[in-house]
Amino acid sequence: MKNLLKNKKKYKGDQIIDLTSKDERKIKVKFQKCEHVSFNLGLIEQNAKLYILPNLINRAFSEFSFSPSSALQLIIKD
Repeated sequence: MKNLLKNKKKYKGDQIIDLTSKDERKIKVKFQKCEHVSFNLGLIEQNAKLYILPNLINRAFSEFSFSPSSALQLIIKD
């Protein structure tokens, strides 16, 4: 519990990604991210251990892949 209270990282649903286009232009893109990722990194920074309880996983894992162009659908448009 003490690690949770000392965690400086909060739940956050976006991130800024630096991209380089084919013509070498550098751009910053606001991109979606699962909210728990930042929070979990805050625990890791404290050298805390993170456990995943298998019975809380609510979906089956299947192998999948998506094309890089699909990632454009995840960009947050303000």
